[in-house]
Formats: sequence, structure tokens, C-alpha cells
Amino acid sequence: MIKGVEGEITEISGNEVTLKAGQFYLNILCSTNTIKELSLSAKVHLLTYLSFSADRAPEIYGFKDRAEYNVFLMLLKANKNRPKNGFENSLCNFSGNASEDDSVKRHFRAFQIARIR
Repeated sequence: MIKGVEGEITEISGNEVTLKAGQFYLNILCSTNTIKELSLSAKVHLLTYLSFSADRAPEIYGFKDRAEYNVFLMLLKANKNRPKNGFENSLCNFSGNASEDDSVKRHFRAFQIARIR
């Protein structure tokens, strides 16, 4: 498992980022929230989720912060589905803390928008 990557942003296109990490160039799928915080030539550290499937190439999902990563894992677990199929119907149990719940909803909407594009 690849827990995270660090490197320089060389391209941003839609919901994909190309990150130069050492001698490797990685295409990383990101939410609109993460994309908004990135800029070309910036040095960044992204938490990652690596997805494998027999019917497609491996995909790397990148997250700027732990909260967004945790929301992704929660929604993935709730859907019992591959990441790319989206999180359309899976807002689960929230903490009861309004600010945390708003953050979860904001991250969820960002993934919905990224998957639609």
C-alpha cells in the first residue's frame, strides 16, 4: 500500500493531478476540494489510496488532509464498491458535531462533483 506521496505538481487537469515524485510521474485522482488547494510547481504531500481491479488499470486517489481521506474510506466501506463508482447514496452516521458534519458533507459533495465530470 502506498500511504502517501510527496513531490511537485507538474499538471492539473480536471480532477487529475500529475505529481513528480523522484523519477516517477504519477497521475492522481483528487476531489475538487484538494484540486482547489493545489497549484502548478507546488511541492505537496498527499495521502493516497491505491485501488486495484481486474477490469482496469490501478488508480491512485490523493487527499490533501486526513479528514477528506477518512471520509473517502467511510464512503468506500459503506458502498462496498470500487472508488470510481462514486458515493452517490452513502452519507452515513455523522458525529453529531455540526462543524464536523458540515465538513463531511462538503467533502462528500466534492467527490460527487469530481465523479460526474
